[in-house]
Amino acid sequence: MASSMAALVLCALLAAAAASSAAAQRAGAAAQACYFLDKDGGVCVPSAQNALAVAASLAPRGAFRKASLMALDRAAACSGTHTTESACAQDAANRCFWRVPPGGGQGICLSADYAEVAAFERSGFAVGAATIPSAMTCPGTKAAQFFACYAHPAPETCAKLPGCAPAPAGLVTGNRPVCLPAWAAKLDVKASQALAAQIGRLDAAVFGNCEAACWLRQARACSLLGSDEAACSRDAACAFNPIAKACLRAAAAPPGKDKYDDALAGLMGGCAKLSKKGDCVAKRVKLEQAGKWRTWAPATAASC
Repeated sequence: MASSMAALVLCALLAAAAASSAAAQRAGAAAQACYFLDKDGGVCVPSAQNALAVAASLAPRGAFRKASLMALDRAAACSGTHTTESACAQDAANRCFWRVPPGGGQGICLSADYAEVAAFERSGFAVGAATIPSAMTCPGTKAAQFFACYAHPAPETCAKLPGCAPAPAGLVTGNRPVCLPAWAAKLDVKASQALAAQIGRLDAAVFGNCEAACWLRQARACSLLGSDEAACSRDAACAFNPIAKACLRAAAAPPGKDKYDDALAGLMGGCAKLSKKGDCVAKRVKLEQAGKWRTWAPATAASC
């Protein structure tokens, strides 16, 4: 994973630690809705927890939004339940791992799913081996096995993961260690390159067909439109980023197309209306969806 992506992952880890709480593990619990940033005169920004505060009767249609909810739920389970490194490391169901902040201090139990999902969103949904979250792969596929291992490059961590093994020197480029499924670590260079090519093109033989794989293929289709704003705007699944001058996969459905996304937009927008710091940090929301997404997995699709 490139150094820039490592930085994104670190930011995601810190965001997960700040957003998660023991209270977030039960439906209906209250959580902080907004945070106040003092820079530039002060601005009230929404917490990721708002995604769990949408009415329980509403469910998102998009696979990435569902993966985000699952990641939030698991982040809350990791940081709100485990206070020791040993207990944290044993929670494989929520993909928990222990992280000590840069510079030392009290460690915290975090979820790899939240780190991966947050980094993927911050990358602009760049589809590649270094960015795809394991949550966005079809269950039981080679891609699911690959990304579950690839997210943990450190050899000492990799060796402890079921079905994973450090890649041999012949398959590693540069100094960064690579963690692969045990079967992939045994491939020769030619077969390894073939696998990398299949991953790069989201080959159904590796990724399968499910709602998450379909979402990723659409994300790649949006990115291929590049800086063509007109073409990008014609595809409802895409959104043009004027700063990056690039066409990206839209995280949310167009207004009126997904009741969940519409409700979430209302919650998130409520923070921007609060100009006073006291009002901003005092705002609370009930986490109506907490606890219901922890075991989510992408549904099978006929084709895409």
